[in-house]
Order: sequence, then C-alpha cells, then structure tokens
Amino acid sequence: PTCETCRFGKFKNFTGSLEKGDKCADCADGHAANTTGRTACTDCSETGQLSDGANYQCKSCDENKQVNVGGKKEEDCKCKKGYQPGTSNQCFQCEAGFYKNVIADTPCDQCEAGKFSNSVGQEQCSSCRSGKYQPNTSATRCETCSVGTFSHPNAANCTLCRPGQYNNDTAQDSCRECEPGTISNASGLSSCVSCPPGSYQNQRGKIECIYCLPGSYQPEHGKTSCRLCAPGNFSAHSGSKQCDLCAEGSFANVVNTSTCTKCVAGKYAPSLGARS
Repeated sequence: PTCETCRFGKFKNFTGSLEKGDKCADCADGHAANTTGRTACTDCSETGQLSDGANYQCKSCDENKQVNVGGKKEEDCKCKKGYQPGTSNQCFQCEAGFYKNVIADTPCDQCEAGKFSNSVGQEQCSSCRSGKYQPNTSATRCETCSVGTFSHPNAANCTLCRPGQYNNDTAQDSCRECEPGTISNASGLSSCVSCPPGSYQNQRGKIECIYCLPGSYQPEHGKTSCRLCAPGNFSAHSGSKQCDLCAEGSFANVVNTSTCTKCVAGKYAPSLGARS
C-alpha cells in the first residue's frame, strides 16, 4: 500500500506505516489544519481565534471579541483589549481617559495620575511628557507647568524651582541657575533678583548676596565683585555703596583700607582725602 496524505483537520508528526495502524490524528479543540499533509495543527488562539467545528480552519469570535492563548470554545471569547462588556453580550470601546490591556470581560481602567488617553478604544494610557502634569485620574489631556516650576515624564504635579534657581518659561523639564550677580531666595521664582549696591555674588545658583568688606564698596546693582577704596578714601563698614574721604588731619596711602591714619605731631593734612 502507498502512504496517504493527512486530510484537512488532521495531522501526523511521526513516521510510521499504515500497516501498523498508524493514522493521522484529529486536531485538538482550538486547533486547525486548513491544508492537507500537515505535521502539526495551528493553534488558533495565538491569533485570538477559535477553530471551526471540523477543525479545518480558524474563525474569529463575535465582533470586538477574541480568545486568550489556550482558548478553545465560544465561551472563551472575551472583550478584546481596548473594549469592555456592555448590553446584549456586546463589547464597546473604552472611553477617552480609560484603557484596557487584557482580553477579558472586565471594565476599562482609569488612566492614572500623570497619564492620559485622548481617544476611545485605547489599550494603554500615554505619559504626560516633561513640562506637563496631570493630578487627576481618567484624564484626556495633560496640563502645562507654569513659570517657576518643572516636571519629568509621568508627573502628577509640577515641582517648584528651588532657591538659587528660576524658570521664566512654561512647560520646562528643569530649572535654570541664577547667573553671577543675581540670586533667588525662595522656591518657585520666575526670575532672579540683582544683588543691590554694597554687595555682590560671583557664583551661579546662589540664594544670597555677599556684602562688600570694609575697605571696599559697590555702587551698582548685579555685580560680581566689589571695588577697592582708593588712597585717600576708606569704608569703615560692610556693605558700603561708596567710600568716604579721609577727614582733615588724616590720610590713607594704600588701597582697601577701613580707616584713615592721623597725622603725627608736627605734620598736618589741610584737605579732605589726603593720601599722605
């Protein structure tokens, strides 16, 4: 006798003779063979389908339904991803703000805070990108971070810029450091302030200005250093905006002094600001 080809719906995955009773086997439930001579049957559930009654071919579940891997029977057909059960044993798309990422007859889930979905039938929610946020669940869009704040992806809230930083734009993923000559001493600021006269700041990202030391001064805003008092001048206190002239009878012959020297006996300085 000659070997016969396995028919539709059957398979044989080993060698053997018909004389020994070896025959083609029927495809198991949920499997199909839509061509002859098969050595294996197709698992219909891998594509979300069932097999027809004769196991000849795979067939789809009712509209908007499918089976999980391993499903074999009509009752295994469930609402597919992005759909939830409704009336009359039908499945309907998830609303915007909701999602469903499993094949099951279960309700759609709300998008978490920091995420959103802006269309129906979604299998997952989208993350709010940097500079955006969403504090609520089941959201259909993200909000924009305001000036003085920032955020990273999936943020439920924006974060305030810390002291020493600022942000003058919306929708930012980080804050900027205050430039030298400026400071910010509070959280959530949209700009830095210039150091006032009598002070300076020579570093970035600082929260306070530095007073000019005695013997120095600074008459302008937003500077990175102080000026030294010239000979004939002095500043006795920290934070001076200007130097004072040495009084009559005294002098200063060096820069950066906080006091003037009195003339010794037998000498005098007849005018203000004497250098010797």
